[in-house]
Amino acid sequence: MGDLSSLFLFTAALCADSFAVSFVCGTGKIKIPRSSAWILAFCPAAVLAAASVLGTVLRPLLPEELPVFLSASLLMLLGFSRFTASPASASVPGKSGTKQLSASGSFFLAMGLSSDNGAAGLGAGLAGASLAVLFFLSLFLSFTSVRLGVFLGRKSALALENSRQLPGSRCSLDLSRTGGLILILLGILKLL
Repeated sequence: MGDLSSLFLFTAALCADSFAVSFVCGTGKIKIPRSSAWILAFCPAAVLAAASVLGTVLRPLLPEELPVFLSASLLMLLGFSRFTASPASASVPGKSGTKQLSASGSFFLAMGLSSDNGAAGLGAGLAGASLAVLFFLSLFLSFTSVRLGVFLGRKSALALENSRQLPGSRCSLDLSRTGGLILILLGILKLL
């Protein structure tokens, strides 16, 4: 998992939930200030990096073939759990009357979004992934996915309003399954 393309796919899969939640915020016309977006990006990246450090520490203590098997197994299990999970709730903590995600709300949301990053980071550390590249790539992709998700969600809401859709029609975008499939694929590729 040391090459950049694998790390990119790995972190992009982990950012799918952030994008989906931000998209929902955008469709609900909930603003995510830049500071809240950085919180939503930093927390998952920090959890990923901390778990990766733990995996790196454990790697030399395990038999030679075991870290690769454990890493692949963790990736596939995480992928299966994300693929079979029900879509994330559209509720957003920390909303104020102005429909803006507060810093405290974004922290709690970020911690919820980073739950998968612990297992993924442990697997990445066992696989020998570069900690610095993993952290900064995760930080960049998470921030970008939050900003892009809000933007596209807002544009989608406006397009639906302008097209005067029938009452009760819904537009749903669930990217958690896509992220799960990518993690499963990465796990399988590690075993080959």
